[in-house]
Amino acid sequence: MLSSENKTKVLIVEHDQNDIDLLLHELKKANFNFEWQIAANEKTFIKALKSFEPQLILSDYSMPGFGGVAAFEIKQKTAMLVPFILVSGTIGEEKAVELIKRGVTDYALKDKLFSLIPKIKRALHEVRELEIKNKTKNELLLSESTLRKAQEIAHIGSWRSDLASGIGVWSEEKCKIFGLPPDANLQLTGTFLSFVHPEDMEFVKEEIRKSEAILGDTSFYCRIITREGTIKYIYTESRYELNKDGQPLTIYGIVQDITERKNEEKKLIVRNEELKKINSELDRFVYSVSHELRSPLTAMMGLLSLIRHQHLEEENKELVNLINKSIFKMDETLKEMLDHSRNARLMVKREKIEPGNIIEHAFESNIYFDSDFIFDKRIKINMETPFYSDSIRIKIIVDNLISNSLKYGKKDDAESFIKVNVVIDEEKMILEIEDNGIGIKAERLNDLFGMFYRATIVASGTGLGLYIAKECVEKLGGTIRVESEFGKGTKFTVEIPNNKLIEN
Repeated sequence: MLSSENKTKVLIVEHDQNDIDLLLHELKKANFNFEWQIAANEKTFIKALKSFEPQLILSDYSMPGFGGVAAFEIKQKTAMLVPFILVSGTIGEEKAVELIKRGVTDYALKDKLFSLIPKIKRALHEVRELEIKNKTKNELLLSESTLRKAQEIAHIGSWRSDLASGIGVWSEEKCKIFGLPPDANLQLTGTFLSFVHPEDMEFVKEEIRKSEAILGDTSFYCRIITREGTIKYIYTESRYELNKDGQPLTIYGIVQDITERKNEEKKLIVRNEELKKINSELDRFVYSVSHELRSPLTAMMGLLSLIRHQHLEEENKELVNLINKSIFKMDETLKEMLDHSRNARLMVKREKIEPGNIIEHAFESNIYFDSDFIFDKRIKINMETPFYSDSIRIKIIVDNLISNSLKYGKKDDAESFIKVNVVIDEEKMILEIEDNGIGIKAERLNDLFGMFYRATIVASGTGLGLYIAKECVEKLGGTIRVESEFGKGTKFTVEIPNNKLIEN
C-alpha cells in the first residue's frame, strides 16, 4: 500500500482517455495518496512542469506529434531529479534498456500494470534517499566552510595523524599559520618539529615524550619558524584516539597562532615599566610635598597660634587671623592632593584599626583652622569586635568629614556641637558624624560629592574633601550618605565592611 502524509504530484503524459483511466485505477487501487494532471501534448507538458511541479512523471512512449523520449529530454533540462517512468504497449525491451541507460527511471507495459506500483515505490524511495544525501552533503560543505571561517577568525588550525601510516592531515588554517600553501595539507607526523624554534626544541620534545609515555593529552606554548622565516608564537593541544584495547590509533589536535597576543603582552610589559617609573617619580614628588612643603606650613601655624595668644592690637590680631587662614588653606590643599594620590595609587590594606585614636587625631590636626571656634565634642564608640580595614583611607575619611563639620559650624552659637558615633560589629563599621552647623540646601545635596564642588561660599575650601572621602569609602567597598537641613545641621553616615583577620 502506498500512502503519504502529503499528496504526491503525478503528471500523466497521455492522450488516450482509456489508458489514463487504467493508470488512475491502478494508482487508486494501491491506495496511493496523490493528485494528478494530464499533459496530452508538448505545450501542456512544458506548462505543467512549471506550474504543477510534479514529483513523478508517467509517460506514454508514443503519442501523435509528441512522445516519451521528447518529454524525457525536456524534463531533464528543468527537473532532472523527478522520476520518469515510461508506460507503453509498444516499446521493446532493447529500446527500454537503452533509454534507462540515458537516464529514464524505469518502464512498465500497459498490459502488465501490476508491475507499475513497485517501480513507483522504488523510484520515489531512490529520490528521497538522493535528496537526503544531497542535503547531508550540502550541510557538510556548509559545516566545513563555517569551520574554515571560524578557524581563520580565531587563527586556529586543526590536524590529525594516523600513527600506523605516519601520515597527517593539516587544515587549511594550520598550513597558513606555518607558511605552507593550502594544498600542502598532507604531512608526516614528525614534520611539526622541523618548524620549532631551536631555543624551544628541547622543551617541546620533552612535552611530547611525556605525552607519549602515558598516551595522555598535552598542551604547551612555543615558537615556530615558518617556511618564510617568520617567528611566530603558537599554542597547541593534542589528544590520542585509542582502540578498544587501549592502543593508540591516531593523534589529533589544534594549533593557535598567538603571535599578536604575545606582541601585545610585550607592549604591556614595556608600558608597565614606564608606569612604574612614573609612579616612582610621583612617589618622590608626594614625599617632597608631604615633608618639604607641609612641614614648614605646620610650623608656621604653630607659631601663629602662639602669636595669637599674645596681647595684640585688634588690627594686628585680624592680620594674624588672615595669615593663619591662608596658611591653613594652603596646607589643606596640599593634604587633599596627597590624600587623592594615595587613594588612587595605593593597594587596599587590611590592618587593625583603633577608631578612637583616628578621631582624636582628626580633631587635633584641624585645630589651627579656627582656634576661636568653641564647640561641644561628643565621641561615642561601641566596639563589639576589633575592626580591620585600611588605616590610611579610614584616616582620610574621618579627617575630611570632621574638617567639613569644623568649617561649616556656627561660630557664634554657644551650643555648637560635633557628634561622632561609631558602632562596630562582625560585619561592618557604622560611622556617623553630625553637627548643628549651617547645613546644606536640599537642591545641592545631589552634587555634594562632586570634584571641586562647594555647597556654600561661607568657608573657604578646594571642594575636594568630600569627593576624596567618597572615593576612599568606595575603594573600601562601603557606602556614604548625607542628611542635612539648611540652617540646622548635617549628618554623614558611612558604612565600611569589617575585613577581619585572625590575630596571632
